Amino acid sequence: MMASYVAAAMSCLFACKPSTPVSEDSAIVNLVDLTEMIDRYHRAQDSIAQIEEDKETACLKIMEGCDIQKYREPSPDDDYAFLEIPQFQHESLEAWVTAYNALVSNYDMTSLYELWARSEWAGGDVEPAVVSRDIAGFRTDIPLTDSVRVKLRNAQSEASGFIINPAKDATAIAKVRMAWDDLNDCLNAQLDQLYGAPDSVRERCLPVTLFGWREIREQPSWKALESIEDESERIEAFFKMMQEASTFEQQSQIALASYRVIPCCILAPTMRFMLGSGQYSKYQFALWFGWRSMMQVNYFGLSRDSTIADGLYNQYRKAAFLATLLHFDQNTADELANTNLLLFASYSNIVRNGSCIVGSDAILDEELIFGDDD
Repeated sequence: MMASYVAAAMSCLFACKPSTPVSEDSAIVNLVDLTEMIDRYHRAQDSIAQIEEDKETACLKIMEGCDIQKYREPSPDDDYAFLEIPQFQHESLEAWVTAYNALVSNYDMTSLYELWARSEWAGGDVEPAVVSRDIAGFRTDIPLTDSVRVKLRNAQSEASGFIINPAKDATAIAKVRMAWDDLNDCLNAQLDQLYGAPDSVRERCLPVTLFGWREIREQPSWKALESIEDESERIEAFFKMMQEASTFEQQSQIALASYRVIPCCILAPTMRFMLGSGQYSKYQFALWFGWRSMMQVNYFGLSRDSTIADGLYNQYRKAAFLATLLHFDQNTADELANTNLLLFASYSNIVRNGSCIVGSDAILDEELIFGDDD
């Protein structure tokens, strides 16, 4: 996350509960038909019955319809940015697109720089020339503001040049840091202007968008599903509940609450399918953030040397962000949608060399979204 912008609000998330209603379009009735995922599950059940080892991986491949674990670190060839600005009723939303492009480009370049730095420190096999080339390869001819474009190009040039520069002295390091600080300061200011809501609104909306889905855990129907001992019966009950939900919002709640209740090889592909559907709910960011955390923790790994598949994650960040933008275009008073836009834009890629002593910050992300309420 871009710490200087939302850190103050994040500090109150676990303690702050919405005391007054937040504005939203309560008439939304949109659903994702999961018939395809149910069919995949049944095919997976038939196929893995004949497999004695690594049933989890086999199930995941069938549910995903591809080898999802082929994804690697971000690349300039990924589908991470908007090459054109979508048409909106409110032209002011175009600024969200240009800000998003700059932010995710910055996150991806930072992730590659982190990968190189980790390899240098730990004696890894990352090729500096390859990382330098990839950082330099991120496009700056995409929709951006002119001022951000200049700062992005400067940070890109300094970082890519530093990696292959044999003279890594204090002056060279300072130039890289200065270029990135200059870019981040500019992007933080842009986010502040775009979100536009006072701190009281942000503090009221953040707990709802991130944690409001947890309310379903207290419903008798959920407790009944959770108590089913037979795993196959529990999965069937999960899909039945999803199909019988009345809104995409309810489907998102069920999916998020199902972590550690439904096997990840079933749940993660289902959540990815939902994120690619174009539907919106007030738990949009939570659904993407939960899915990303689940995939990294369970399939790509927690080590600082693990693959962090931001090429995959940001493809679906973009899809979910666009669905949120299109909803907000029709409902510009929706404070929760506006807050979802802020979260999508301000949360960085998974930090490789961050706060965790023995691994990446993926475990902190998992704890944030799936941890206990208290």
